[in-house]
Amino acid sequence: MFFQKKIDRAFDELKKKSGKYDEKGNLIHTEQEETEKGDVSAMFLAAAKVFGPIFIVLIIILILTRPR
Repeated sequence: MFFQKKIDRAFDELKKKSGKYDEKGNLIHTEQEETEKGDVSAMFLAAAKVFGPIFIVLIIILILTRPR
């Protein structure tokens, strides 16, 4: 390839920044970020805001198309 040395250098820098890997290439240790007090409720509300209208529309479609 034309830019193989540049590509290899870029991947080496990424490996140094991202963490340690074993011989198979799997990430050895990852630190999880601690969630704050309101994070879980904020994620729930965001999911409800995104998926709520979709579920409402699907339920309306199911109600309107059911046989009587």
